[in-house]
Amino acid sequence: MYPYSIAFHITSAILVVLIFLCCVITIYQYTNISCRKDTPKKTNDIHSVLYSFSFIESGKDLLKYDKNNELNLINGIKLLTMMFILLGHRFMYLGGNPMTNVKIVENMYINGPDILLTCMNLVDPFFFMSGYLIYITITPVFQKSGPIWMKIVYP
Repeated sequence: MYPYSIAFHITSAILVVLIFLCCVITIYQYTNISCRKDTPKKTNDIHSVLYSFSFIESGKDLLKYDKNNELNLINGIKLLTMMFILLGHRFMYLGGNPMTNVKIVENMYINGPDILLTCMNLVDPFFFMSGYLIYITITPVFQKSGPIWMKIVYP
């Protein structure tokens, strides 16, 4: 077992406080929703700041789907690419660490699928698609008149 430093304990405490805060605010929002106190017209700035930590509000934002968005296909391909990148990094972590069954991993490289050898090439298309999506979504904002710093700072 490794000894834990003070920085580890401070980081762990901040993470625990943040998760506790999110849980408390989620319970608060759930009680407001269940008691019918929380309506969109009644929400003020304090509630909107608090609800940004809520799992309910974050889940709604993450799972929001626009059927008319032309970029859904590229977003989906980017998601699949990201999943394969994560799996590839996990495999490289497995292959790069000292292990007891070296022959099995070596056999996977020699007789396994070729995608294991070239899976790190997926990082380039992921960054290309991310850059393209950012370009497509930001270009209309910068084509409007006004100072550039206002466009960057304000949504």
